[in-house]
Amino acid sequence: MDRVKVLHIFGIDDTNTVEVRFLSPEIRNTRHGYAGNVDFVPVLDDDEFEIFTLICGGMRGETVNVPPMDVILNAICDADTNLKSLEVVTRVQQQLALPIVNHPNAVLATTREQICQYLPDQPGVRMPNTVRIRPRRIADVAAAIDSGELTLPFLFRQVGSQGEQDLALVTDRGDLDNLERFALDGRDFYVTDFVDFKSADGLYRKYRVLVIDGVPLAKHMIASHVWNIHAEDRTALMNDRPELQQEEEAFLRDFTPEQFPAFGTLAAKTGLDHFGVDFGFDRYRDMVVFEANCCFRALNTAETASSIPYHQESVDRIKAAVANMIRKKAGAPPR
Repeated sequence: MDRVKVLHIFGIDDTNTVEVRFLSPEIRNTRHGYAGNVDFVPVLDDDEFEIFTLICGGMRGETVNVPPMDVILNAICDADTNLKSLEVVTRVQQQLALPIVNHPNAVLATTREQICQYLPDQPGVRMPNTVRIRPRRIADVAAAIDSGELTLPFLFRQVGSQGEQDLALVTDRGDLDNLERFALDGRDFYVTDFVDFKSADGLYRKYRVLVIDGVPLAKHMIASHVWNIHAEDRTALMNDRPELQQEEEAFLRDFTPEQFPAFGTLAAKTGLDHFGVDFGFDRYRDMVVFEANCCFRALNTAETASSIPYHQESVDRIKAAVANMIRKKAGAPPR
C-alpha cells in the first residue's frame, strides 16, 4: 500500500525566535525547536507516512517547491504566539487545495479566554472563567480585584506561556507581591479562576485526555501532593505507590467517551481534529477543566518506549487513532 504523503508544517513564533537544541558542524544536523508547535513525528510510522517538513513564519524567505502531497498536518498550535505563521498556513492550504488537519481558523479560536466559553451549561462540568488583562504594576491587579473584574483565588500567567512553572496562584491580597517576578510592562496576562480540586485523601489528581477525530482517549493520570502538577510527580510519588498506579491503570482501561460528554461538545464547538484536555474533579465530583487546546503532544519518545503494560496499551491506541485521523483526512483507507 502506498504511503500517505504528509506536509507537516511548523511555524516560527511572532517574535521570530528559534531554539537551538543540538549543534553540529554539519548545518543539516543542527536541530531546532519551535515554540507554539506540537510535533507528531514520534507518532507517525515511516511505513505508513512519507513526511515533507515545511517551516514558515512572518518573515521573507525563498520560494519552496512542495512535491505532490495528500494532506497537510498543521503542527502550529498556539493562537497567542504564532498568529503570523498560522496566516501562512492558511495561504498554503488555499494554494495547494489540500485537506488539512487542524485548520488555522479552528486553532485561532482556542485562546484561553475563548475556550472557557464553550462549556457554560454542561452538567457536571466546571470550566473556570479566564480574562485577559494588561497590568503595568501590581496596583492594577489590586484595582481589578476591587472592581470585581477579578475574583480571588485565581491563577496568573503570561499570555503564550504553556509551562506550569510560569504560573502563580493568588489566594489573597498577600500573594500579590509574588507577581513581582512577572514583567508587568504592558504585555498581556491571563487570569483564571482557581477551583480547588484536592481529593479526600489530600492528593491532587490531574487527568489528561486526547480527543482525536472527535473520539476521546485517556492518556494518563498523575497524582501529587501539590496543585501545580508536573510530569516529574509520577517519579516523586506514584512510582512508590502501587495503589496510585492501579488507579491510573483503571482510568486508562475503563475510560469510555460516554462517561464524559463534554469532550464531544468541545470537539464540535472547536472544529479541531485533535486536541487535549487536562482536568480534575472537585469535592462534588464535578469535572474541573484546567486546559483545552491543541498544544498537547500526542506522545513523546519516552512514552512510546514505556515498559509499563497499561501505558503501552494507551500508546498503541493513540498511535492508531492519529494514523487513522490523518489517513481519513487524506482520503486513504484506515489500517
